[in-house]
Amino acid sequence: MSMRIPDYQKWILDTLLDKYEQSTAFQTGVFSRRIMFIASGEKKLQEAMEQIDEKHLFLTVLQEMKAQGLIDFSWVRHEAGNLVDRVWLVNESIDACYERIGRVSLRKTLEAFVTTADGYLSGFRDSSDLKIYLEESIAYTKQRKKLKAPFTADIKLDADILECLVHLDHTPDQPERVFSSKWFGDSKYFEHNLKSKVVSILKEIRKARLGTDEEADDDYLSDDDLLAERGLYRWPEIYELNGPIVILMDDGSLIDLQPQVYGAYVNSDTVKHIAEIDGAKVERVIFIENKANYIDYQSRSRLPGDLVIYHGGCYSPMKGMLFSKICEGCRTARVYHWSDIDLGGFRIFTRLRKNIAPNVRPLFMDVETLQTNVCSCMEIKTDGYIEQLEKLLKDPEYSVFSDVIEYMIKNRIRLEQESLIC
Repeated sequence: MSMRIPDYQKWILDTLLDKYEQSTAFQTGVFSRRIMFIASGEKKLQEAMEQIDEKHLFLTVLQEMKAQGLIDFSWVRHEAGNLVDRVWLVNESIDACYERIGRVSLRKTLEAFVTTADGYLSGFRDSSDLKIYLEESIAYTKQRKKLKAPFTADIKLDADILECLVHLDHTPDQPERVFSSKWFGDSKYFEHNLKSKVVSILKEIRKARLGTDEEADDDYLSDDDLLAERGLYRWPEIYELNGPIVILMDDGSLIDLQPQVYGAYVNSDTVKHIAEIDGAKVERVIFIENKANYIDYQSRSRLPGDLVIYHGGCYSPMKGMLFSKICEGCRTARVYHWSDIDLGGFRIFTRLRKNIAPNVRPLFMDVETLQTNVCSCMEIKTDGYIEQLEKLLKDPEYSVFSDVIEYMIKNRIRLEQESLIC
């Protein structure tokens, strides 16, 4: 069945304006060549031209548009009046072309985005990585004359994305649907319209922070983890720990975890109401990144004075609050953290030390552990990963790992903590 084009004027102008918006002329304002298409190269048009009535209509529309000064065209040699060769925009009539088909120019769209985005900048914290991302997006739009994904020509949707980022910058500590209902009047609006776009932004920010080497991103976070890190979650979080502490709630009640010798659970709603934690009987606080290692350690290796906590790699603001309250209540205890011996493990340790437990020490994250378990080590396959390690080696924040990083670089190995489970 032959194809037909229902509106030749719109098809011609859309095709030419698409090419214009992707051209150097659009970016610079300098027309060094025509904005055109070659008729024989347009498959949809050629299929339509197989019908004589369609061909006649197309040629009639072309002649009319040329007479109106919107476009011009040329014939195939020796086929004047029969076969069209090239069709191009009349540069002086570009604005009229947009107006003719009711299309909003990309230039106006870009200007609207920049104006909208500028208006949201003041809502971010000064040091915010989300603010930096938006500033870079604005600069990208101005310099490259295009929108940076996930932003689109839908300015209303862009504004909603920006609104969401501003609120995330202030760690809302809310379930997704409560957040969505509060700010967008629809409990499912965030999930259906904004979530994937916001997550893509968070991934880009994280990728810029960690580097571009895929193997270097071994502390992978799920979409939900990325949002939870900013204070947005599907349901109240559940935190796992095991040790001799007593939790005093803000209503005066007590939660005694000492009898829970097989491990206990606290959810994020409970954390909001913790007044203080009594850790007088705790001699060691041990944060463990991996779930399997946490379960194995607390069931087989935990000493009576140990408070063992499942860290999980990523922690949300509320989980961080629990960690802080634990460290405040266990001031006399020694604090340790056990992660993979790799880039992710080092970063997790450093974040914990910087934000929550300045006196934390690494556990089973040393050269001796690597040497003892060399048969279980994984090969570092990319030079990019080595380059990331070398950067850490030069960073004073990671000096506690200098020896082990040097050993990893020399031998091109890393170790996942699950390998230590016997």
